[in-house]
Amino acid sequence: MPLTERGRRRWRIVALALLAIVLALIVKRAIDWADLRKKPEITDLAGMMVAVVTLTGVAITLFKWALRRQPPLAVPTDTMITAAKAALADLVQQQWKEEARSRSRSPGI
Repeated sequence: MPLTERGRRRWRIVALALLAIVLALIVKRAIDWADLRKKPEITDLAGMMVAVVTLTGVAITLFKWALRRQPPLAVPTDTMITAAKAALADLVQQQWKEEARSRSRSPGI
């Protein structure tokens, strides 16, 4: 089944978000490796694990969102169209009556 424009847009958002996540992790590792004088501590590893778990949750949520299907649009029936025409006709008639009343009360120009 071909993707709609909305579907393509969703997958672009997912791809960009995942790319941003991967880049953030790469930058984090590069910063950690650049500071070779610093001995890795358990808090650094714990922070990295928290980041990976959190970002994995974000990635899963994004995939679920992108895979979500929209319900099909409702096709109006003849009954719905007739009811809409009647409602519109009533509104137009009320507006004309109000306009006629306001014109009858105002002095001529």
